[in-house]
Amino acid sequence: MTRFDARRPLACAAFAAALVFGAASAGAQDGALAGRVDRLERDLQLLQRQAYQSTQSGGGGDLTAEGAASLYSKVSQIEEQMRDLTGQIEQLNYKIEQTQQRLDRMQADVDFRFQSLEKGGAGAATGAAEGAPAAQQPPANPVSGSTVGILGQTRSAGAPPVAAPAENAAEAYRDAFNLLKKADYPAAETAFKSFLQTYGNTEYAGNAQYWLGETYYVRGQFDQAAVAFADGYKKYRKGPKAPDSLLKLGFSMRKLNQTDKACVALEQFLKEFGGAPKVQIDLANKARTEMKCR
Repeated sequence: MTRFDARRPLACAAFAAALVFGAASAGAQDGALAGRVDRLERDLQLLQRQAYQSTQSGGGGDLTAEGAASLYSKVSQIEEQMRDLTGQIEQLNYKIEQTQQRLDRMQADVDFRFQSLEKGGAGAATGAAEGAPAAQQPPANPVSGSTVGILGQTRSAGAPPVAAPAENAAEAYRDAFNLLKKADYPAAETAFKSFLQTYGNTEYAGNAQYWLGETYYVRGQFDQAAVAFADGYKKYRKGPKAPDSLLKLGFSMRKLNQTDKACVALEQFLKEFGGAPKVQIDLANKARTEMKCR
């Protein structure tokens, strides 16, 4: 006759409590992140209004085109932070969902065991055997397990491990961008350079190249900024930061007193990216007016 271990329900209860606490904690983090997104949205709206007002003021406005571009750069940083926070919220929601699924499986397993005991105890052993896979089933997103499986197949199937590099790229990009947010521009420069050397073929590369240029631009290193922005435009022309890179290339050239090249860059921006946000179009037109471009 199968002996019932009274400690098992207690252990299950303790584990379930830990899962519930983890889900509650994740939910609290979710709420906190949502609050941060709301605050960033308010900041973004304020900056966008300031940028719009500056572009509507014409040549006699309080801000030069470069000053307005700096304001737009701040807007871009806030948008980047919002995307990052939104991604974190999605990850937390996924974790909460997975935790709930694990709780449901555990509850079903415990119910099955108690039903077996109530029927006479003879089915307890069978219940344990049948219920074990559900109780021991790993989470639906086993990162380490998936990575091991892919690496194990690499030699025979010839498929490179895709998931781990993508995750590493996202983490490395986030680390570099956090340095930029802290205004630690030398460290951010180093981090973005390292990122581009390692993850230059990932979806984050175009953005990283643009922000590398910004680390130079904000420090007045306009020659290096021009090179970085030119690379961002040429190498990642189809990327989301290509318009920004070309626009800032024009401003960098203007800072270097290379007015002709600045005018050419801004004219190319207007021709190629006519559908860019209005604030960018207005900035380019304002700069061309100030430089008296033909």
